[in-house]
Amino acid sequence: MAKHPHKPPLVEVFWTDACDIRDSFTLEDAAKQELMERHNVGYLIVTNEKKTIIAHGFDPPEEVEHVLIIPTGWIQKIRYVRKPRVKKENVDAQVEETKEPPTSSGS
Repeated sequence: MAKHPHKPPLVEVFWTDACDIRDSFTLEDAAKQELMERHNVGYLIVTNEKKTIIAHGFDPPEEVEHVLIIPTGWIQKIRYVRKPRVKKENVDAQVEETKEPPTSSGS
């Protein structure tokens, strides 16, 4: 398969999500609830101080599907995944780079 010139990079996003727990708690138990840790893999469409958008599918030449928009301030890291430049028998190896998301100046 030929590499598409406009294909976005494949990434894994590590982020913390808000939670909506529809249950009854004591005040003490409610205070113990935690945020949800998430990992999503997809094609990185855009990342800036406000939002990071990944798509779970890429349809050449320039269409994507199942788009996830994450507030960039909720992201701990973005790991770039790409195919290594190795012989075919070693294709299961991965090379990764880690990039911290942009920090917002409004904190």
